[in-house]
Amino acid sequence: MAYINKQVKPIIPGNLQNTQFSNNDILFDWTAFDLPKGSALLKNVVAVIRGEDGVATITPQHFHMFFARSINGVAPASLGTVNSTANGTGFFNNIIGGALLDKADAIIDGIDAITVYQSGHAGTAGTMGLPQVAFSTEDFSTATYKGFERYYVAAIHHGGNGLNFTTGVLLNQGSNQATATGSTTLTVDGTDARKVFSVGDVMIDTSNATIGTVTAVASATSITVDAVANAITDDDELLVQSPVGLQLSFELA
Repeated sequence: MAYINKQVKPIIPGNLQNTQFSNNDILFDWTAFDLPKGSALLKNVVAVIRGEDGVATITPQHFHMFFARSINGVAPASLGTVNSTANGTGFFNNIIGGALLDKADAIIDGIDAITVYQSGHAGTAGTMGLPQVAFSTEDFSTATYKGFERYYVAAIHHGGNGLNFTTGVLLNQGSNQATATGSTTLTVDGTDARKVFSVGDVMIDTSNATIGTVTAVASATSITVDAVANAITDDDELLVQSPVGLQLSFELA
């Protein structure tokens, strides 16, 4: 058997990150990832949740994850609006499985700025197991077993109102920040930037405008991005486009 890990970075719009997620709200909508054509078995799910204002959430919740495939090359219809109820339709036949990340059994804590969930971890209740969701090329009669098959993952937040993704990292430049096509270092204040941003993060603002990709976090007050796609005003809050990151582990047949 062979194994593969897929890193998935769901997008949570910046204009929705600063509002508390309520029970049964969509955490993120369908996010695509590709697997080699053929068959694969999902063995483990790890979720890394960025903390509010650089501090790991003190009220962890449950996360219910759904997996889907395209039908006749068409992606599943939306679950609904992120940070609102999952009232979408038209995706029912696309769903192929699910996984539960339980706040009692899946949480692995102890890191100051983030919370980690793992599906294979046995916690207090000892009831968590491996998700065991099968992924396979739909039509084996015509499959060439070359290339990739596209799948999707989405998640719903279950629990109270203790989850949001504010950062408290504010631009600290009295002259603001104009757009730029090359590497640009931003001066910030508020929350220690090192507790919020990592290299590779896509930075956005609270209006969901993309800023750029983080290439360095030199200090608590200095972040370098590859470009500045949209101008930033002094004291604008800077956010991470994907404050929930997934690692999906598969066994390939």
